[in-house]
Parts: sequence; structure tokens; C-alpha cells
Amino acid sequence: MSIEFNSITEEDGPDTITILAEGFTEAAMEYHRREMGAKGYSLGGPIKPQTFFITDGMGEPTPLLEGKQYFAATFTRKK
Repeated sequence: MSIEFNSITEEDGPDTITILAEGFTEAAMEYHRREMGAKGYSLGGPIKPQTFFITDGMGEPTPLLEGKQYFAATFTRKK
């Protein structure tokens, strides 16, 4: 499923959205910049640097984003 970030409204959109940014402030500011509270979202946990991997379930996980750490801000919405 593909979704445009700017098309998310209070009525529709995913229950969880994670924003990746190179710095803490950039990740945190998306809550205000994109009016996430007005769309029913709250911060789901601490904003901290993470490394991301993908797996097909059988082989070794492969690093995403060239293995670089990004600050991840996860926003959740109760329906």
C-alpha cells in the first residue's frame, strides 16, 4: 500500500507512521509541522537513533538506507 504523507487526514490513514530524520529535532518537528495531533496521532515512544534492516524471513537481514542510523519518531493513532 502506498500513501502520500500530505494526504493523511483525521478520517483515514495508517494507524502507525514512522518518520526518519538525520537529527532528533527534525524528527520531532514533524509532529507540529504536519499537524499530527489534529489528525489524531500521538508520539508512540522515545525518538532515538535506529538502524533498519529488511528480511524475507529465510535469509540474513539486509541493512536499509546503507546501514546509516536515523532518528525514528513513531506516531500512533487510536481509532
